Order: sequence, then C-alpha cells, then structure tokens
Amino acid sequence: MSEMALEVPALTPVEAYERVAQYARVAVAATDSGIILVKARGKAYSAVGTSDNVEKAHMLQAELDEGPCLDAIRSKTPVYVTGDAANDPRWSTWGSRLSELGYRSVVSIRLETRDRTFGSLNAYSQSLNDFTTSDVEVMQYLGAAASAAIASSQTVDNLQIALESRNLIGQAQGILMAVYDLDSDGAFQYLRRLSMHGNIRIVEVAKDIMSQRHELRKHIT
Repeated sequence: MSEMALEVPALTPVEAYERVAQYARVAVAATDSGIILVKARGKAYSAVGTSDNVEKAHMLQAELDEGPCLDAIRSKTPVYVTGDAANDPRWSTWGSRLSELGYRSVVSIRLETRDRTFGSLNAYSQSLNDFTTSDVEVMQYLGAAASAAIASSQTVDNLQIALESRNLIGQAQGILMAVYDLDSDGAFQYLRRLSMHGNIRIVEVAKDIMSQRHELRKHIT
C-alpha cells in the first residue's frame, strides 16, 4: 500500500486504475481484480480489469443493474462479500451468469473520498468461499489508499489538461494578435466570440486556429 500511495498519483488516471487493480489481485491472491466507476449521472462502467472476464463481469452488472460492485457504490454499505455468487439470493441473475465466467467468490469495496463516491474496487476468485475476513480487511485498507491515490491522480491529470489548454489558447491568441493587429485582450475576446457563435469550447476554437496558422500567417505583411 505504501508503494501504491507513492506510485499511483504520478500516473494518468487510466494507468492508476490498472495499477490499483493489479495491486488488489496480488494483495488478496485473487484470480482477478478490477474497478467499476460511475459517471456524473450515476451510470456505471468498467474502468479496468485484469482479464477480459472481469470486464464481462462488470458489464453484466451494468446490463442487469445488480451485483455487489454496484451495491458497494449505491447502498449505505461500503463492503460486499459473497463466497458463492451463483447461489447468492441477493444477485440471483448476475450470480448465475458470473459462474459461467468461472468466478465463485467476490469482494467489492467502495472507492470514495470525503467529497464523493466514484466507484468500487473488486476482487474475484474461481474458488468457493475463498476470501477470508483478513482478505476483506486488506481490501478495505487498499480501497481507502486507492481512493486517495486515484483522486490525486485525477487532480494532477485535470491540472495538466488545464495547463495544456491554457498554453494552446495562448498560442492561438499570439497568432490572432499578429494577423489582425490585436492586443492580448482583443485576441481573447475574438476567440470568445467564435466560441459563443459556434457553441463550442474555446479550447476547440484555439485548436482550429492552430490548425490554420500557416494560412493565417500568409496574411501578415
């Protein structure tokens, strides 16, 4: 967990999800592991899995709207465990479908920060009653550490995107200033008007300006 806390924040969100899933699989000697995330409107999707079958198990939950991974996200209980998913009455349809993928035991841990819940960390085993109380505790600690690390990774990624967008807008402003003899504020207002007129984000307008920069520079005398 110490290694994960140091490593994950430096990764992109996708890389972070992959690494956390790998750590979870190893930590509890699971067959596979994966992460389900929720979008702004609560729609769940599989962010990552250590195998194709995990991705299928996640997608089945989203399709059937039932399963421990979803319940860990949506309910008041942050931890769900089953040692025999195929015969667990809580998720009868999903459990029978899960057994076709070869999984019998599942542990699902909510991923959350103080501000929001954003998914679940899930471990799968092909053996019956495979996860012990100690395994569940390890997953809980791992989930807490992973939540903080992933949130930090997302923040870093968002800041990087914001910085890149600002640089792109600045470059577009520079071209407009040279072509149309505008000052910095005038060039930004020009971009803003194009954004409002076309109903597109200002950074997309800047990308269009940059793609046309060679043609625009021909007008500079």
